Amino acid sequence: MRAAFLITAAFFSAGAAQAQSSLPIETSGGVALGFADRLPESGLFLSGDLNLRLSFNRVPLGLELGVYGYADEADSPHETFGAVTWDFGNSRISAGVPHPAYDSFAVSALERSFPTIAADHAERTRSEATWGPMHDGYLPWGARFDGRSGQLSYAVSVHNVSNHDTVIGSVGLGYTSGDWDVSVALESNDDGDSSGKLQAQWHGPKVDAGLGLFAPGADDEPTFVEGFAVYRAFGAVTLSGVVQLPLDGSDVTAGLAGRYDFNERVGLSLGVASDTEADTVVNGFVGLNF
Repeated sequence: MRAAFLITAAFFSAGAAQAQSSLPIETSGGVALGFADRLPESGLFLSGDLNLRLSFNRVPLGLELGVYGYADEADSPHETFGAVTWDFGNSRISAGVPHPAYDSFAVSALERSFPTIAADHAERTRSEATWGPMHDGYLPWGARFDGRSGQLSYAVSVHNVSNHDTVIGSVGLGYTSGDWDVSVALESNDDGDSSGKLQAQWHGPKVDAGLGLFAPGADDEPTFVEGFAVYRAFGAVTLSGVVQLPLDGSDVTAGLAGRYDFNERVGLSLGVASDTEADTVVNGFVGLNF
């Protein structure tokens, strides 16, 4: 499984280079190579939240491949996505193993500076159709619909998991107005488990800040409030902080990080976090954004 993740990430890196040529390839998301001492045996890691799309001239047909998760010296929890897409107007239909709609809205700020911790807590912030394959052997397949109307974007997805005898449906909405972004997502399965999240972000001249509420439907995962901020300190240097405060009084997850951007795509991040599963975590990586 770890080798599959590494091969997929390498494929995306090649795709990013091709995207700069005349080939009809679009690459989005990012990949990070670094070190995190979450566990004594963890060490070096490669993480990714990536999507590659190949389109065809004069035909609204496309092929997508994606991956989310990480691989380190101890483990490789990840999910891969693949879908055939068809565009019409401002809408798109995807079929195969598309990204769940739940993952595209109200994304946790922990993903920005602490990708391995975020992936370990995927049950709290991401779709069951994502964390199920990462941690519980799910094999989902399904369809997704995306649309946009002015400043409003939306998506709906349905995944069937035949080897776990469940169907997972999710919906997400995002709206931008001036300096504000607001997004909400809901998900439910046919066992009656439901999840929801809501996030608002403000973008200022020097500071971005946001607040979110996450109510995961997974067993033993608490509802929590997440607050975060990014401060553009000087030049290419930014400082960021994130805190997740469970409403049941359980342990807080919090982190502080600094980042130096070499250019619009490549940056160096260094941070320290307090995590419920690994105490204090030191985390450093070189990140490439597409």
